[in-house]
Amino acid sequence: MPAEPKHARAIVFDLDDTLFAERDYVRSGLRAVATMIERLHGIAIAIDSLPAIDPLGALRRRAGLPEAALDSLLWAYRLHPPVIATRPGAAETLAACRGRGEAVAVLTDGRSATQRLKIDALGLTFDGIFVSEEIGATKPSPAGYRAVERALPASNYVYIADNPSKDFIAPNAIGWLTIGLRPGEGAIHRHDEATLPDGAAPAVWTTDFSEIAAVLAATAINAPFDRVRSEQRSAAGSRAAPRRIRSHHTG
Repeated sequence: MPAEPKHARAIVFDLDDTLFAERDYVRSGLRAVATMIERLHGIAIAIDSLPAIDPLGALRRRAGLPEAALDSLLWAYRLHPPVIATRPGAAETLAACRGRGEAVAVLTDGRSATQRLKIDALGLTFDGIFVSEEIGATKPSPAGYRAVERALPASNYVYIADNPSKDFIAPNAIGWLTIGLRPGEGAIHRHDEATLPDGAAPAVWTTDFSEIAAVLAATAINAPFDRVRSEQRSAAGSRAAPRRIRSHHTG
């Protein structure tokens, strides 16, 4: 039997390339590994000179380290304390959710230590943190979303993420509201919205956290989402066209 809802709504965020730019984490990790190599081996390597493909391998080769050392470099990368920052407006959006009495959580694919180090570096607090390594399943499996429902009983759920190849399939199927953040400059994952299979696209696309905040405000319990979605479709004209929620929508 479902648990009695404790929250009117639970707002759940993806982590990488949603709450922060994943490219910043990559640079932070490469810088940490290069710094370690310089400290231990006396070899300085500029990370801007590294290739986009297999940069850790390039670091190893330039340092003259044996191939077996790559595993150590990889774990140094995964376990470094990252230097990253939230996207503009993200912290304010989380605060607004809490101000409405909504639960706030993060659901992310990745290794437990790596993802929790990122969350710690961002300085964000959540009512629940759900990491695929701890759950035992990665997206698009519904297991993570069901884990959220069990831990944070709510009347409604929202998932905010960036990657339609895996992020929205399960929450769409189980009745969550899904909000997509379009890839910005340097984003790791890119996609063609016009060719997404059925069930893969979010209900609403946004371009930044000001738009996400507007959608969340407009779809709060006293603001039916159907009205907002209808206005979005009218403004968009087609799936491929940008969909926007104007900030004056308050429900």
